[in-house]
Amino acid sequence: MLRLVAYDISKDRLGDKAYKKGWVYTRYADDITFSSDKNFSPKQMDKIRGLIRQAGFAVNEKKVHLYHKDDPPEVTGLVLLDPRPDVSPAFLKHLKADLKALKLLSEQRMLRRGIVMALPLNKLRQSIRGQINFVGMIRGWEDELYRRLMQKLQRLSAVVSY
Repeated sequence: MLRLVAYDISKDRLGDKAYKKGWVYTRYADDITFSSDKNFSPKQMDKIRGLIRQAGFAVNEKKVHLYHKDDPPEVTGLVLLDPRPDVSPAFLKHLKADLKALKLLSEQRMLRRGIVMALPLNKLRQSIRGQINFVGMIRGWEDELYRRLMQKLQRLSAVVSY
């Protein structure tokens, strides 16, 4: 079966418009980032919001973050450090909270009482595995934090069969 996907070329124009303003535009899925060597003024921020809306996107104000030009930039869970990127502290905090939730939801008393269904629990486990693999991809597969997180997930998975 052949599936054609219509790609809206106007979304690519964000990069052209950013370039003309001296900004750098990057995008990963629906996460859009505009960067500059200088801090953005409120007027420039309004212009960026307008460009995003014109391209057919909605601006999620909860995800709008401004960084000072001297702060290391952060994009989609990565802190862009020199000489190499690292996983952001916020990403790790959320990952550890997810592991804690999985541990609580996997307790035998929760499972015996039927409070948690196997399918959502398995989806949570898979999501956590993906997040941990992201840590391994960024930090390296031999990284101590990656190995500890993966061992913790494996211990939790061994306790409960999904």
